Amino acid sequence: MTPQTSTNRLVLAVTAIGLLLLSVYLMPPSTGTRAGDVTFSNFDYEPEYPQTGDDITFTVTVTCDDDLEYVQINICNDITCLAPEDMEEIEDGVYQYTVSGDQTDEGGSLEGSEHIKVYFNAKPVDGDAVASEAKYDDYYTLKIALDQEDPGEGEAEAESESEGEQIEDDWTNTQDSDGDLIPDWWETKHGLDPDDGSDGAEEKRQEYQDGYQAWADAQGDDDYDDDTTDDEGDDEEDDDSPGFESILMVLALIAVGLLATLAWGRRR
Repeated sequence: MTPQTSTNRLVLAVTAIGLLLLSVYLMPPSTGTRAGDVTFSNFDYEPEYPQTGDDITFTVTVTCDDDLEYVQINICNDITCLAPEDMEEIEDGVYQYTVSGDQTDEGGSLEGSEHIKVYFNAKPVDGDAVASEAKYDDYYTLKIALDQEDPGEGEAEAESESEGEQIEDDWTNTQDSDGDLIPDWWETKHGLDPDDGSDGAEEKRQEYQDGYQAWADAQGDDDYDDDTTDDEGDDEEDDDSPGFESILMVLALIAVGLLATLAWGRRR
């Protein structure tokens, strides 16, 4: 084998490796959780303040690029878990399941529960099963306190002489201990538990956001900023694709490698 032949083969090998690295670099990042790109949202349950022995109806919205083989609910307390149950699709993408009050009542399979903990599973026909995001105790998406007293509408709405000043101070306070997107002060004022994220139902979050928006409009501030907007307030997701300068950098590195390989081959 001549030195020139060896050099040519080395150049081809370096070129192939460079193109492989470039293709990996330019490959768009995965945006789905797993095969099928399953997304869970709009977790809800009724009644708002379930008591021991009440039927509890759970609702979740599930979206997926592929057809779903099943959507299941997993219900536990601090002692045991029920077998996973298939949820019923009550409308397009919206699934529901009702756990009987007999199961939380005395002698039921969830007897003695202070909390009901729930997470969801969905399996695309051509993919792996995907669980909803865990927020409580490693696995659970919802954690619901049983036998909690309903504070009643308007009970926590008492006005004080300094309410105008207090409202301004409160609206700028974003401390959120339980991560349910509702600040602690608002939860306390409206009879919710600042340390229990399960009481932050969608309608409560919307009520807070509406109140914040009204205050912000009066102050001349920007619109309510939630997790769906980027730093400039646009609804579009940030573009994580590599820029033109990055592509040129990779190509330049490949070119330098090829030139160095050719120069080394000629010296031999």
